[in-house]
Amino acid sequence: MSDNNLGYQEPKTPYLDQYTENISQKAKGRPEDFEVFGREEEIEKVVISLLRKTKNSPLLIGEAGVGKTAIVEGLALRIVRNQVPEGLKDLTVRSLELSTLSSNVGGNFIKKFKHILEELIETKGENLLFIDEIHTLMGAGSTDGNALDAGNVLKPALARGEIQMIGATTIDEYHETIENDRALQRRFQNIQIDEPTIPQANQILKGVTPTFEKYHHVKVKPSAIK
Repeated sequence: MSDNNLGYQEPKTPYLDQYTENISQKAKGRPEDFEVFGREEEIEKVVISLLRKTKNSPLLIGEAGVGKTAIVEGLALRIVRNQVPEGLKDLTVRSLELSTLSSNVGGNFIKKFKHILEELIETKGENLLFIDEIHTLMGAGSTDGNALDAGNVLKPALARGEIQMIGATTIDEYHETIENDRALQRRFQNIQIDEPTIPQANQILKGVTPTFEKYHHVKVKPSAIK
């Protein structure tokens, strides 16, 4: 072995590292961008769901733009600040955009997705995967010469409790896709994410105002956000 190879270690999760976004790492580096206001109750529901013994993968259901991804980012920030129960303190939250697996580089979609699941199984308790628009798993990958789609690859791992994840989808897509696949539906704990109430909206505006004031070098009057 050459001296250049001394101390070198193969990456533990090469597929997760390549194809997912490390939300926890970003939250640690730029916490001000990951602060979430007015959604404490929803984040707490996610925490409780993740701590369940069974059916411990939350599925966030709500209209587009309602703040589902922000809730996951808020969870990641809580974790890096050690503001979660012991069972979640070692988790790294990662986000997967399925479109990144569609590249011809490195093999087909299903092959890469299987590798990601294998790494999640091997590092259970260390990595938590978030997939927005999770309904797109159904049928994904079946066009590249393999009749098996990503949804059917995922279901056994969830059923055996080998992985935990967070999914997000819209109300319409939930009813049209996931609700019709009972084997997939029963693996998730549904959490409804509604539009913010007026008090929540005020809390959100008050929370983000200092960031915008600093960036734009302006001062916002309290009366402007009531």
